[in-house]
Amino acid sequence: MSKINVLEASVAALIAAGEVVERPSSVIKELVENSIDANAKTVTVEIKNGGVSYMRVTDDGDGIDREDVPSAFLRHATSKISDADDLENIITLGFRGEALYSIAAVSDLEMMTKRHGETEGTYIKISGGTQSELNPAGCPEGTTIIVRNLFYNTPARMKFLKKDSSEAGLCEDVLRRIALARPDISVRFINGGKEIFYTPGDNNLKNAVYAIYGKDIAKAMIPADYEEGGVKVKGLVGKAELTRGNRNYQTFFVNGRCIINKNLYFALQEAYKSHIMTGRFPVAVLNVEINPALCDVNVHPSKAEVKFADEKAVSGAVYWAAKNALHSVSEQREMTAFTKTEEAKPQKAEPAFIPEQKKVTFDATQSYKKAYEPKFDCKPKEHKVAEAPISEKPYVPTPKEAYTEPQKIETENAPEIKILGQLFGTYIVAERGEDMLMIDQHAAHERLIYEELLKNRGNVPGQMLLSPETIVLSATEFAVYRENEEFFANYGFETEEFGHNTVRVSMIPSSLDISDISSTFGELIETLGAGREKISALQDKALYIVACKAALKAGQKLSEIEQKELIKNVLNLSGEVTCPHGRPVILKLTKHQIEKQFKRIV
Repeated sequence: MSKINVLEASVAALIAAGEVVERPSSVIKELVENSIDANAKTVTVEIKNGGVSYMRVTDDGDGIDREDVPSAFLRHATSKISDADDLENIITLGFRGEALYSIAAVSDLEMMTKRHGETEGTYIKISGGTQSELNPAGCPEGTTIIVRNLFYNTPARMKFLKKDSSEAGLCEDVLRRIALARPDISVRFINGGKEIFYTPGDNNLKNAVYAIYGKDIAKAMIPADYEEGGVKVKGLVGKAELTRGNRNYQTFFVNGRCIINKNLYFALQEAYKSHIMTGRFPVAVLNVEINPALCDVNVHPSKAEVKFADEKAVSGAVYWAAKNALHSVSEQREMTAFTKTEEAKPQKAEPAFIPEQKKVTFDATQSYKKAYEPKFDCKPKEHKVAEAPISEKPYVPTPKEAYTEPQKIETENAPEIKILGQLFGTYIVAERGEDMLMIDQHAAHERLIYEELLKNRGNVPGQMLLSPETIVLSATEFAVYRENEEFFANYGFETEEFGHNTVRVSMIPSSLDISDISSTFGELIETLGAGREKISALQDKALYIVACKAALKAGQKLSEIEQKELIKNVLNLSGEVTCPHGRPVILKLTKHQIEKQFKRIV
């Protein structure tokens, strides 16, 4: 008996659809790319319930001839290519002929389309891959596609979808990138009857950035333009002070197609290497123009991955586009400082040197250095600069006898603590009985704050702000905020929605610095929205950030009373004595260990 089964067409269609249609945002991407390929100048996208129950894409493109409408929903039917040779020079976003076929296989789909100059259009309805209607219809020029009940016939796929707000955020993220790729096309996004964003379509990239990211980011973007060896990189990059905690604000295109390429991300990061802090990522919108024959977009059905014939040349072009843009800002700052200094002697101002391609040497300006220079003084809670990592381990020649694992130091009937001093303004050295203790003041304080936050969940003391902070988020970040509103309320924040993708913060935990609200809130959102961990685990990591931001910093001088109080509180902790990130809080050396190191005993 044969064990090989030839699948029915309907089953094969569902399998094929799984490669192209993963979630509502996949549908939006495919349909809008079709609109762009049809020479549309305006595209309107409307969704409901995260796109699962309803998606509508309307464009003013070329439309489809009536006789071609049924064929458009056949597998591997496309107007973009006709033979294998065309794959070598693909300039359209779509070419595989799978999108409409795959979408119609897992939804209820309707399409109305009309060619320019025609008197009437065409209406077609397909459910689960089966055509039920095909009629003449009155409709505007262009194409409108409505997708309802996505995955209604594949319920297993529904289990892998996120909340409606998260799916809507992913849809907006796709549209945001498309709008940035094509500033010459006006893109409008409507979610639940509310307009989310609208780009003017005036072919001005900075105006598109303003519409998508807001005024603050648009103002901090600078032009980037570099060309060499047939590779041209053009777009906008952020100034060195404009960074984010992840790469969500980095968008790359190849010939107008949004792509993912690790080498390009790395090249951009290298360009900023000496200008931004570790763990921060620059903002960028860059398009790579290259001969289509030198890049392969037919790697995956999503067409998001691209391979280049010369990866090094493309990465190098991205690097120098960003590097030269940063250098131009540096020169402008130096020129401004020069002209102000020489005001009494007007003369022709010339740059200190003229950069040559690939020979740019960039030193951060004094103003930039000052902005990130650690401020070690006695003021409490100075949080503007993240603590410098401390990598040097204490020198203890005998590993077996040295303290290496976090441990609970007994406090019952313990001798009095004698403060010996503060080492490097970072470590508290104390004597207790026949033990010498060394405490990392930041790690210790961080642990204490973290424990206090857990203990007071739902009743964390807060401080009201005289002027509430308004924070603009991306669509995806705003969806994360809405999913975690209860978390913020439980831990001392008072927040509310304040317009499109905007949050107003009117109260923060009393331990936090009020001058660092926007940055801290942004880091919390990034942490809560990262990875695939359970929400409880992500929220726990977010508490680490609150504790870290509120804790004493390395280099902060403490009085003897403050040092003694900190040590007492740490010694009263139960369990492992580590900071929330797992770093040791206390190192202990016994008198016996010390005397052995000095050869007083054998």
